[in-house]
Amino acid sequence: MKVVILPNDEKTPQENIKNTMTKIGGVPIFFHTIMLFERYGFSEFVICDNSQGHEIRDYLNEHLEKIKGLKIRILKLSPHLKGTKILQICQKNGVENAFFVAPNDTITDLNVEKMLSYHRQNARVATICVADEKKYFNALGNDQGLKYESKIINSGFYIFESEATDYMSGNVSLDKEPVVCMAENDELTIYSNGHFVQRCL
Repeated sequence: MKVVILPNDEKTPQENIKNTMTKIGGVPIFFHTIMLFERYGFSEFVICDNSQGHEIRDYLNEHLEKIKGLKIRILKLSPHLKGTKILQICQKNGVENAFFVAPNDTITDLNVEKMLSYHRQNARVATICVADEKKYFNALGNDQGLKYESKIINSGFYIFESEATDYMSGNVSLDKEPVVCMAENDELTIYSNGHFVQRCL
């Protein structure tokens, strides 16, 4: 299963690459995400980069020993693209089966294995990981008949089956129309992380 690392829809490409390359413990945030998934046996990554530079590529080339055994592809994107359009492009570039989505600016202790198990048990098109820290995340409301409470907050981590891209027309954020449509069709599962998830600003 591949892991797709997405830029933040609400930030400019310059802000995205700055956050992505911010070092925590001497390691850029995006690579913390790679290390998290690697601990659970994931080895294939697609990093979606809407910046004009090559900071991510340069870091990986300078630290080849850290990525031994991993398959990492950097997908350069136009700066105006949002989540749905990016995932459509990913599908055309080899992300064909079920896949994880992770944000490019988050440090977390998410148990990836438990989330994947939960997703498989519920057998829905998508699973979204939620948290309860509104100051870090976008709120998921219930004013449109969604199947979860307004206090639930989107952490930015998803699991999508290949069929999920049927919900991803246009060029919008993942937590807008796609999530609403999946919830209305009973194809969205909510996974509660149960741990503190921090989005670095």
